[in-house]
Amino acid sequence: MKKIIALLTAVQFLLFSFSGCSKDKENSSSENNSSQVTQKDVVPNSESDFAYKTEGEEITIIGYKGTSTTVNIPETIEGKKVTKIGEKAFDGFEKPTEDDGKAYKTNNINSITSIHIPSSVKTLETGAFTNCYSLTSLTLSEGLETICEGAFACCDKLSAVAIPDSVKKIDSYAFFECYSLHELTMGKSVETIGEYAFYSCYNLHSMSLSESLKEMGTGCFAGCSSIAEVKIPSSLSSIPESAFFQAYSLTKLELPESLTEICNSAFSGCSGLTDITLPKKLDSLGDHAFYDCSGISEIAVPESVTKIGKFALGYTYTSDEETGEESDELLQENFKISGKSGSEADKYAKENKITFVAK
Repeated sequence: MKKIIALLTAVQFLLFSFSGCSKDKENSSSENNSSQVTQKDVVPNSESDFAYKTEGEEITIIGYKGTSTTVNIPETIEGKKVTKIGEKAFDGFEKPTEDDGKAYKTNNINSITSIHIPSSVKTLETGAFTNCYSLTSLTLSEGLETICEGAFACCDKLSAVAIPDSVKKIDSYAFFECYSLHELTMGKSVETIGEYAFYSCYNLHSMSLSESLKEMGTGCFAGCSSIAEVKIPSSLSSIPESAFFQAYSLTKLELPESLTEICNSAFSGCSGLTDITLPKKLDSLGDHAFYDCSGISEIAVPESVTKIGKFALGYTYTSDEETGEESDELLQENFKISGKSGSEADKYAKENKITFVAK
């Protein structure tokens, strides 16, 4: 288990290209459980509250100069449409002085509690709202198309997000370490969810995946330890590496018949699972695919499977009660695999001294 955690952590920091979360997990619990605010007649903040640049007939907001904790982005500035929120435009991190006694210095951005983004905005660029530590209410309007890397990373009081149907891409680290996020409504047009997009959103209870989804990135829901139910849409053929790593509370998992590949550690640590039905067209199970899924006592592996990686099925770990030391790759007691005699499942069972039931 230590090996898996070390690997996930190493990959995480290697790929985390934007500066991102700059403070500790201080005060991460949400003080406000409000969901997405619906506002038909939103009064925008004054144009003078924003720093911006003009690109032809379009405006990109590149900074916030205002003091209001409620930010309603205007649809137009100087008569031109606001179409982008620029890179780190609302990055709230400011390095504290030694006398502050906090992990960050309070400023006009990390004090913002509510943000409304109008329908004119098409793109939220890299780190657009990262480190908005006080943000609890977020409205994303229909018309938004792309949420770029780390756009809302470390908004650790944000409790609910509704992705509009117009959004097609949620990029890597988009909601990375949004610890208070407990409700996620996914728009029906989302085609891509990037690497670690919702990493360590450990209070996330409710979520659904778009039937338009074509690609999920490594570790996209890793560390989401409160998710209880996941239905993988039929639009996907592969579950990426560490996709639901350590989703401890996951008890119901539906896999589509379109699925052909479950990659390394995809469901490793999902100890709440008790029953899995693998699709009939499944071809490959990666290393540690269902490692430490200790609630599963028996699994039927279809004849279509031609590859089963190391410790993919039937393995868990234990720790010494006195020292807390973990031992890796412990064969799960009384675990069984069923399948066709002579199949890859039969071979894996024999090699790992696991009971095999021929069917």
